[in-house]
Amino acid sequence: MKMEQVFNKEAEAEVLSSVLLDNKSLVNIVDMLDYDDFYITSHKIIYKGMLELYSKSENITPITLFENLNSFSGEIGGISYISELLASGTSSLLIESYANIVKEKSNNRKIIKELQGALKSLTNGEKKYFDVVDGLQSSFINLSNNEKNVEDMDIILQNYLMVLEKRLKGEDQGLTLKTGLSNLDNFIGGFERHNLNILAGRPSMGKSLVSLTMALNMAIKSNLKVAFFHLEMGQLPTVERILSNSATIPMKTLKTGKLKDDQWSRIVGACDKISKSNFHMFNDIYTLRSITAECKRIKFQKGLDVVFIDYLQLIEIGKLKENRNLDISFISRQLKLLAKELDITVVVLSQLSRAPESRSNHRPMLSDLRESGAIEQDADLVIFLYRDEYYNPDSEDKDLIEFIIGKHRNGTVGTVKMKWSGEYQSVGS
Repeated sequence: MKMEQVFNKEAEAEVLSSVLLDNKSLVNIVDMLDYDDFYITSHKIIYKGMLELYSKSENITPITLFENLNSFSGEIGGISYISELLASGTSSLLIESYANIVKEKSNNRKIIKELQGALKSLTNGEKKYFDVVDGLQSSFINLSNNEKNVEDMDIILQNYLMVLEKRLKGEDQGLTLKTGLSNLDNFIGGFERHNLNILAGRPSMGKSLVSLTMALNMAIKSNLKVAFFHLEMGQLPTVERILSNSATIPMKTLKTGKLKDDQWSRIVGACDKISKSNFHMFNDIYTLRSITAECKRIKFQKGLDVVFIDYLQLIEIGKLKENRNLDISFISRQLKLLAKELDITVVVLSQLSRAPESRSNHRPMLSDLRESGAIEQDADLVIFLYRDEYYNPDSEDKDLIEFIIGKHRNGTVGTVKMKWSGEYQSVGS
């Protein structure tokens, strides 16, 4: 292994020299560079001493630094080496460039260490390959996300103004993720990255149909990268729902196979559109670990914007906790963290308790979320689905579905109505 790949002695020395020349230059790198990022032991100790003086608002000079590091005198080469660093310095203007080099080499070492650890685990049989791959994916994501985390408020506000300007110009793609259901998008603004969204309802309210419609709209119309985990149904019935929706063909016709020529052509066209989109469907993944690992794999290899999971209560987690409420709490929290880690939005379908059945008004509410109040707590957005004609055949809202926004962390709550067609497996404005 070439040593220049794992550290750069000159860059490390230049960073330290720059701080000695101009203490204020440390402000530009303090949030990016830690003392462990230095490879040479003396440099590691000296930079740590600089950070300690900086935290106490004390001047950083060869004398104050040596006094602070007196017990490490032998390891850093005494005050003479600190003085040499000061004397060799020419300017502090390039401190960020040198710090970036030090950080890059530090990340190289971390990657090498992770790979060596993975090789050892596989060779010794300490872990299964699945666990090793999952660990590597998490480590690499953490490395890529572990850049400068603290920003000045001025920069944060400037970034928001840029976002607002894009929204005013209608250039919001990627900032909020539209579902393709215009009435709903107009009300909630679309799904947001880093968010956990819950789509809940009693059986036969249309959870799977609505989620598939959203997923296909986002993948085909908005060109977003979508992963759909269908834990309840097999591959064939899921594909039938997708094609009934996309090709506008009655589900009954697909099940009998009695297709007309124009329907065949519509199916071929729908298949072509879907296959060319970034829509990924999974019907044989059931554990939380497998779902998160697959999401990370897709994110690395192809990119990922949205994840749909149908549905929450079917997700398995290896070793069970004391009760299912704790399981669901753990799952919802992990999915919330996954959304933030991968910079995606996660949409999870959820069952409801039987409480709505015992009320005269069967419309669901937050207290109906089944098995755990943690779902309500973790969710940024909770949408309940309700079809009045299911309970009241003579309802004035026949062929309509209600989207009841029960919680909206970044907006208002209310109800949006849309057209519903069970025959064509479709929902729309």
